[in-house]
Order: sequence, then C-alpha cells, then structure tokens
Amino acid sequence: MTVALGHKWIKFLLGTILVVLVFIAGWAMMAEPAEMNLHVTDRDSMVHVPAGVFRIHGTLTEVSGYWIDQFEVTERDWQRFLQESASFPWEYPSFEVNRGPDYPVRWVTYPQACAFAAFYQKRIPSNIEWERAALGTKEMAWPWGNAWIAAANVAGTWERGKMAPRVTRVGLFERGRSPCGAYDMVGNVWEWTSSDPTESLVAGSFETGQNARYRIVRGGAFNSYPLGSLGSFERLQNSRVTAAWDLGFRCVISDEELEFQEQAIGWIKDLAWPDIYHRFARGRPAAQELLKSGKKSLPYLNAAFRSCSDEGVRGRIDDLVKQIRKGS
Repeated sequence: MTVALGHKWIKFLLGTILVVLVFIAGWAMMAEPAEMNLHVTDRDSMVHVPAGVFRIHGTLTEVSGYWIDQFEVTERDWQRFLQESASFPWEYPSFEVNRGPDYPVRWVTYPQACAFAAFYQKRIPSNIEWERAALGTKEMAWPWGNAWIAAANVAGTWERGKMAPRVTRVGLFERGRSPCGAYDMVGNVWEWTSSDPTESLVAGSFETGQNARYRIVRGGAFNSYPLGSLGSFERLQNSRVTAAWDLGFRCVISDEELEFQEQAIGWIKDLAWPDIYHRFARGRPAAQELLKSGKKSLPYLNAAFRSCSDEGVRGRIDDLVKQIRKGS
C-alpha cells in the first residue's frame, strides 16, 4: 500500500514537472523581447576613411579606419539632439542672426559637443583623425591640393567679391571637398578635436605647460586668412568655457568601435527577454559579456535604458550599469 502510494506521488510530481516545462516552453515560444530603440550608428551622413599609412609633416603615421561626418553638425542636428536628450538648456546668443537649419551649429563648448557625440554613439575626432580626413594621404596645404583656389568659406573668398565674411550653410563649396569626401574641412567654422596640446602634429606649435584644459581646433573659419585656413594649421581653445561664433564640430566613429557596437547592441537586446528560458539561456551570458566589456558598454546601456519602457528590463540594465561603474 505504501509503495503504491509512493508511486502515485512520483507520477504526480513528474506530471506536475512536465506541465510546468510545457508551460515554460510555450511561454518561451510565444515570448518576444521588450522593444528598445537601439541601432548601430547611422552612417548615411558619414564618409569612410580607410586604414593605412600616410606621411604627416615628414613622418610616416599609421591610422586605423574610421567614419567621419560628411558635414559639420548643423543647427537642425543640434536642435534634434536637444529635444531627444533633454540634456541641458541651450540657446543662441540673442544678437546672433546669421544662422539657419543647414548652417553649422556654433556657440557649442567642447563638453557639449562631446555630449552630442556620445548621445549618437560617436565621438569628437582626434587631431590626427581630423587631419587625415582633411588632407588625405598626401602632404597637401589644403584638401584640394597645394595651390590656393576659392574653394572654401574663408575671408579671402569673400574679399574677392568685396563682401564681409560670414558663415554659410554646410556643403556649399563643392570644389573644397577633402579626398575622403568630407565638406568644409577648411573654412566655415573651426572644429573641435579631442586632442590636447601634447598631441600637436607640428613640433613646437604650443608652449610647454599648456595642459588638458585646452583642446586643439582645426580647419579655420569664414573669418580666417591664409595661415589660419591651411589644412595643417592648429589653434588652441579653452575646452571648459569657450563657445564662439566661429567654432563648431563634427563627429567620428572607428571601424573597431562599430564592430563592438554591433556586439554590444546584440547583448543588450538579449537582456530584454521576459521569459525564464531566454533570460537564463541568452540574458545571463549577455550580461556577463557586458560586464567583461566594462565602461565601453556604458553608452549603449544608457541608450537602451532611455529607450525602453519595460521596467523589468530597465531594472536589469540599471543593475549592470551600477556593477560596471563600481568595478571601474
């Protein structure tokens, strides 16, 4: 009698386990990950700079492949960023009237430019990346060659028509395109780089003692004269406070960063499964990979947190972010 009763309990237990497994399997088959607006960086408005060795100021220099914005960041781009990110209050000075949606945004400090770039999973180019995109693989004075022509928005171009220099919409000077296809690498507005004075490409350009408070800016502007419009000319700006009427920026992302970005986005999407099976089979290893990646994955986790409305997924992302920051 006792043995028969034991067999019944075993059958009941096995049946219950089977029902639970069938339920879990059915849930897993029907489950879909929570939606999040997370995509690989849009390169439709960027141009590629291939990896290779080129000569810069007499020295052979190797550069990895990367993508750079074809145009300077415009007022339209900037306003979209302010609306989507709600990062900080910002507006043009009241006296600034020479502007438009397709004009390069100006009056942006270096930290603000970095915030824009990070929001779209990009960054500000280094000094050497900027020069490689501007001048190509040859040691040229300007993006189009060594002889000056009116192919950029600089002071000399305006004076030919006896007009006062002013900023124009991006991409207006077709003949001034750089070898990689980027516009306005010379003229229109100066552009921030991420490099401090120690990363100058011209020996002896800056005094010793100038430090990381400063950033090198490149390209000259609408009010620049011949020296300032040279493709290799470097200038310093105070990175923490400077916002100027002739200063803008563009962004880059490397081939290596893009490859990691695709991996990170895949891992983060695996965190968004609601069912037990997928959370264990896919979410758990994905979380481990993100933890191993450390701070590299933070921009993508933060973007996922902003774009996802599922509180459970947001909680898992938040836990990972805290662990990564604690570990760093």
